[in-house]
Amino acid sequence: MLPFLDLIYLGAMMSANIMLQHPQEFTFPPQREAITAVKLHREWWRDEGKGKCYFTGVMVPFVRDWPQTVKHGGGNETVLPPEPDKTAGHAFLSTQKFCQGKPMEKIFRAGFIYRVKPEGQSAKQFPAYDMLAEKPENYPNWLAQVVSRVERVALTDPAAKEFMDVSVEQFEKAFPNRIKTREAAEAGAASRPASDSSPPVLVPPLTLAESPQVKEVESHN
Repeated sequence: MLPFLDLIYLGAMMSANIMLQHPQEFTFPPQREAITAVKLHREWWRDEGKGKCYFTGVMVPFVRDWPQTVKHGGGNETVLPPEPDKTAGHAFLSTQKFCQGKPMEKIFRAGFIYRVKPEGQSAKQFPAYDMLAEKPENYPNWLAQVVSRVERVALTDPAAKEFMDVSVEQFEKAFPNRIKTREAAEAGAASRPASDSSPPVLVPPLTLAESPQVKEVESHN
């Protein structure tokens, strides 16, 4: 039996999970180091559904860089090794919500779809979790990876930079250990003499406090 506090947390996470939809077909970018700006919405019949509210963010490719356990019948299981060179799916990060007659709300919701075909993906809904209400140890394995990818792409892509500019507060809440690292990198850049032509020191990739847990999935075979 789950402890009382765990039941409260589980109930809060259930309510923090909403379904978001992309209103039209989109094309996956051919390269992995890329983002696509997206506009998402909830089901039309909800109080904040389509036509009343919308969510803005980005779609970002991710790879499965963690081992995954597939359970078969009879207690058998297979551990799939990481595939860091193969795009596994696309994550959706939304950090702003706009509703009629209300000011913009800062949020941080994340969801994903597995890549079905390389040329595109029909409009589809997916669970979008409130990362600011989630425990860091329960973050999806791909979350830190895709935020780091957006950071890298933002160095040359105006759309990614704009997204980072409006999302930095939410990301620092989700990854508080990043604040000190970013401030240290910025302080180091500010102290460099103008004649120093060496490359700037970038903030290290996002990391979690603990290594991601091995994910288990059920096999229907």
